[in-house]
Amino acid sequence: MLKSALDISVDVTKITSPGIYPIIQGNINVPDASAGLLTVSLTPSKPQITFQKENSSVVYSFVNGNWVKPTATDVDALAKSQNGGDIPDIDLFVRNIGAARAFNGGINIGGDSGSWTTAEFITWLESQGAFNHPYWMCKGSWAYASNKIITDTGCGSICLAGRCGGGSGDWRCDYHSGDNTHHNLRWWCTQRSVHLYQSRRWICSGMATRF
Repeated sequence: MLKSALDISVDVTKITSPGIYPIIQGNINVPDASAGLLTVSLTPSKPQITFQKENSSVVYSFVNGNWVKPTATDVDALAKSQNGGDIPDIDLFVRNIGAARAFNGGINIGGDSGSWTTAEFITWLESQGAFNHPYWMCKGSWAYASNKIITDTGCGSICLAGRCGGGSGDWRCDYHSGDNTHHNLRWWCTQRSVHLYQSRRWICSGMATRF
């Protein structure tokens, strides 16, 4: 509990009532008369701990009659108030707990409207972690100038703008179109090895308008 400030004439070593006492600068009984040190005791019979300026941000806990400085594990713990915002690698965290990853609801796939081969698209999917999760999903933005066009599937030129896709583990990634140009088009990639593009293939089904 915060107490009233102690006058410069008060002998702080004689204080017995627990509390936090602001001390007016110049009190000769303070270890550092110019301030900078804070000595805390839970009760007169318990151990004391002194805080200095350089460790004022360190939080100590009083456990079983002893002042305990937090360990590296304690300091590295996640804060409830951050709601996961202090996780340094979200992608790795989601993989480790075996959860699905809602990667993005409107990402620019490739960044421009240039052409991509199937292999280049797979490389992009891998770079975004599409094959690293039990389930991974994302959707391309509706900016046609910011999304690549796949040209080697045999189903015409397929713009990735607005495409919804999801990956199932390390072997399959589905993408679906839903605009007025490609009706009910579905295509997927099977991945037998993360190293061999020859073992991946594209299959088109449904209706597709070639352009």
